[in-house]
Amino acid sequence: MILYHGTSDLNALSILKNGFDINKSGSCWGNTYGKGIYFSPNYNTAKFYAGDNGIVLSFDIKINPIYLKKDYSPSSKKKIKIDENLYNCIVNKNNDEYLILYFI
Repeated sequence: MILYHGTSDLNALSILKNGFDINKSGSCWGNTYGKGIYFSPNYNTAKFYAGDNGIVLSFDIKINPIYLKKDYSPSSKKKIKIDENLYNCIVNKNNDEYLILYFI
């Protein structure tokens, strides 16, 4: 599946040179669904996150998604429990944000 990641030009260069750095997860827009790397199947959504001077990168990623039926937030008392043997991606209820999970 082709997914897009919007980021600053400096972060894009770092990603292309060194790959994603999980330690930077949540440094710009937070981590609504947990620690991981956020993508969108929609170019315009990724462009929004990239901002006016940012860059949108595209990746062909094999995913095993779990689709949320409602939104969860970090302050929610309900926690998302994911079986890492079955899923490696969370998809929000609007189907416009995909979180590739990082299991610690």
